[in-house]
Amino acid sequence: MLRHCCTTYLDLPGVQAIVYAADGRDEQGVVAEKYPFLKYASQQVLHHADAAALAVPQDDFLSQFFASAGISMINFFERHKTRRYGVHATPLYVLADKGLGNLIRTQLKKESAAYVPQQRYEYPFFAALANGHKSAVAALLGLSSTTCDGVDIIDGFKYKQDLTNYKGRTPLSWAAQEGRLSIAKVLVEAGADVNEIDRYGGKPLLLALEYDHTAVARLLIENGANINIQDDNGCTALLRAIRDGREIIARFLIENGANINVQDDNGWTALMWTSQKGDGAVAELLIENEADVDVVDNNRRTALLWASQYGHKTVARLLIKNGADVNAQDDNGWTALLRALQYEHKAMARLLIENGVDINFRDSDGWTALIWALERGYKAVARLLIEKGADINVQDDNGWTALMWALEEGHELEAQLLIENGADVHVRDNNGRTALTWASQKGYEAVAQLLRHSIGKAA
Repeated sequence: MLRHCCTTYLDLPGVQAIVYAADGRDEQGVVAEKYPFLKYASQQVLHHADAAALAVPQDDFLSQFFASAGISMINFFERHKTRRYGVHATPLYVLADKGLGNLIRTQLKKESAAYVPQQRYEYPFFAALANGHKSAVAALLGLSSTTCDGVDIIDGFKYKQDLTNYKGRTPLSWAAQEGRLSIAKVLVEAGADVNEIDRYGGKPLLLALEYDHTAVARLLIENGANINIQDDNGCTALLRAIRDGREIIARFLIENGANINVQDDNGWTALMWTSQKGDGAVAELLIENEADVDVVDNNRRTALLWASQYGHKTVARLLIKNGADVNAQDDNGWTALLRALQYEHKAMARLLIENGVDINFRDSDGWTALIWALERGYKAVARLLIEKGADINVQDDNGWTALMWALEEGHELEAQLLIENGADVHVRDNNGRTALTWASQKGYEAVAQLLRHSIGKAA
């Protein structure tokens, strides 16, 4: 009866004329004086319809109300701009915002609770949740109440205060992000797509794992979430977990069938990420689960090359033990040994030398490991290379030998070491200079004397 009275009043020609007035010059006070029942009718008609819906179907009323000027009437008496509904507001969004659970059940027969552009809460679900409308939340989720299995799914939720970071999210991606397991469970049971992508590109599983909500992640996986789904950078949940140092989550994903060898947009695998991070336990876990130790990234770097660059001996030793190619080259012509020397990891260099690396391999500039070691001043590494049979007379693209590099960098002791081990003192660089020329120019008299002695012996 009350709903009928309100509807009849709202349908008066004069009322309709006010709502449709193009200039909008009628003020609320003037209108209220002329139509004293209008404010009540426009603000309460839906509430009366919601109450009546328990006994009388409201399908026709809803269709007529929203097809006419229903939303405009509600907006007319709303003082706060943020609470007014925009042109894209749907009937379901308005009903959710008002907390009208019975009418929501009616409207759901012909409208889905989809994203509503340019509205404050974007989704009917968020509108209901923000305003603490439990009956509306339950209706939208297809429940008789918000209590499921003896637990209130929004228990402790402080509505607007707790509804944060929802912009751009779907109800499920938000629940995953916030770790709202009960809500996520109900949404999934109600048919939410576990592999959906929200407006920000977020995916429920990746969001759950990013924020350490393992229980939600497990729920999603058990309900068909693609465990190997990738973000905009090609990262899967496993790659993210390893990148961020989350070993427990990484183990969880591997145990649930994550692709060990998937590559991101850089071509990096989980093992490459681990090699950069230096996590031996995770590296061992990956290898035990058949990670490819020799796959290459976009720059043709292997996991061993990465481990060598960062000086992670434990990971490198594990890779070598499991058959990693110690002589693999990246697209710059660098091997693991050259990387180790370039980045000043002497211990890593020793490990590689002791495990059969090609010590005479030359980079794109013609440098060998021995030249690199001497250029850096690593006498112990240089001695080890010499002991392992390194070619001490090889010349780089400028014709410089290891001896010349030692002299150029001021490493007199290393120069003496080379001479004592049979360095060719007669060889000339591309400019015709010998080692003696270098020593004399640098003022290394002791080395020059040793060179003269060697030259004399050779003569």
